[in-house]
Amino acid sequence: MQYPNEVISAAYSHRENQAAIKDNLSQESKESSGFDGKHILNLSDRTPNITPEHIENDGVSVEELAGLNVPWCKYQTQITIHGSFDAWTQPCRQAVRCGATGYKSLIRNKNGSIGVRWVAIDGAKKKLLGEALRYSPKRIWSFHQSSTDTALTLCKAIGEIEELRQIAKTIPMKSFTGTAALFKASIYGLAFIDVQVSAIPLETLWDCIRFFTGISSQAELDAAIAKRKAEQEQEEAKRKAERAVEIEKRMAERDALIEKIEQNRGVKQEKNPVVGKHYVRIGRGCDGKPYYAHATFVKSFGRVIMKSERYETLELAKQAALEGRKITLKGSEYHGQIVFAI
Repeated sequence: MQYPNEVISAAYSHRENQAAIKDNLSQESKESSGFDGKHILNLSDRTPNITPEHIENDGVSVEELAGLNVPWCKYQTQITIHGSFDAWTQPCRQAVRCGATGYKSLIRNKNGSIGVRWVAIDGAKKKLLGEALRYSPKRIWSFHQSSTDTALTLCKAIGEIEELRQIAKTIPMKSFTGTAALFKASIYGLAFIDVQVSAIPLETLWDCIRFFTGISSQAELDAAIAKRKAEQEQEEAKRKAERAVEIEKRMAERDALIEKIEQNRGVKQEKNPVVGKHYVRIGRGCDGKPYYAHATFVKSFGRVIMKSERYETLELAKQAALEGRKITLKGSEYHGQIVFAI
């Protein structure tokens, strides 16, 4: 269940006014005291052992950060990888989209270093977590991702806040880096757990995914995806079959109606109308009442345009068609509408 933006705003507003409760279940992963100072100069002239193209596709994992051969710095909104990225032709100060998150998460700084926003840290793992949530058999938690962060939420009625509190206490905080908090938005009658995920170590990746989704391995996820795909294909095949039956039924009804019109009205369906000739149309308007029209066809920029003008009776429409009266009304492109020759 996704909670509306108004709920978020209300919860944070209430927290500031001490009218909402917040239970911190872990320490903030990005402590303000742990941030690095700003560096104007590039701290290394070495070529990093990670390419911008790789970061563009998958983000950068915490394991890759630990194995970098160049310095990197941690800031409140991003990390900065120093070193020489001369082969990367991206202009300075223009953000680049990360394939794993879909958001512009990379930027080349003036000193040649690369800034990577927190949402792209472990971007591929977060993408895997989101995919597992989509195919989860229990589908309890909701996955939210923005250009700045990744979050999981669980929302219930405010009367179930104690149940949420107990669930929150079981969250395996050691399986990922981030925070978990319980919020109450009394004005909306809702309470929710908000889990912010900054990074997920590889060794605890499936422990984290298992708690939120019930899926324990890549093999289970692949099986869940295959099952969902098979169900969707089966449902699509069923819808197509039902649609084909409905179309066949409507075509039969249309053919029967055309035959009736030909017998009773003294006209004949023209399946291949000719440009410049005149015909009549018989139909039913939005108000359910029948209408009669004089119709003709013209060519315009390689397209066949049908022009028509309505009359109160079929006889008047026939007379207009026999006389070949000029139709001044604008027409529309012909797409096989039924017309009758006199």
